[in-house]
Amino acid sequence: MAGMQIGLAVSGFIACTVEAVEALTIVLAVGATRNWRAAMTGVGVALLALAVITAALGPALTHDEDSASATTGSCRGGCCRRSWW
Repeated sequence: MAGMQIGLAVSGFIACTVEAVEALTIVLAVGATRNWRAAMTGVGVALLALAVITAALGPALTHDEDSASATTGSCRGGCCRRSWW
């Protein structure tokens, strides 16, 4: 791996770790203030949504750049490729 690839992998890992800690904090807060059933239901719904999004967009990210750009571009509305002036 090149230095930039290692840096990208490390920063991606750190970002995922931060998000996991945030998610755990929210689940613990909901469980402590409301009830654990509501917290676990939220976890289940979030995991289901993540699975659906990953199944829908994941294959586009493993193909060539044009196919990934077409799939994610429709989600972004193509704003990065438009000229605003």
